[in-house]
Amino acid sequence: MYEDRMAKIEQKAQDLQQAFDIFRRRQVEGDGSVPHEDKFRVRERLNTLEDELNRALAEKYSIIAEEDEKAYTKWLVSHQPFHWFIEYYGIMNNGGFDVIIGNPPYVEYSKVQSEYR
Repeated sequence: MYEDRMAKIEQKAQDLQQAFDIFRRRQVEGDGSVPHEDKFRVRERLNTLEDELNRALAEKYSIIAEEDEKAYTKWLVSHQPFHWFIEYYGIMNNGGFDVIIGNPPYVEYSKVQSEYR
């Protein structure tokens, strides 16, 4: 069941990537004017897909959103899932990133900084 659900999500991610590519092409070609509604529709589709993926993941962790919305909301807040799979579908589907640079963990570093000086 989970695999079937993920296959459907992947198809939706592919469709969303196509819509995003069209939106981006319209931005850079011609005069660059794209109606705000077009960007809103792409963002709305991304949010809907993200919610679907969040719910599938929560269910995989035995947090059943339909049965306990409070537990699902608590899980969302505590885990703050980020889905590289849909946020960067085009990039991830073409081999991923060469390098990812992130901020150092300043809070954690402050606890051990004397050991690294």
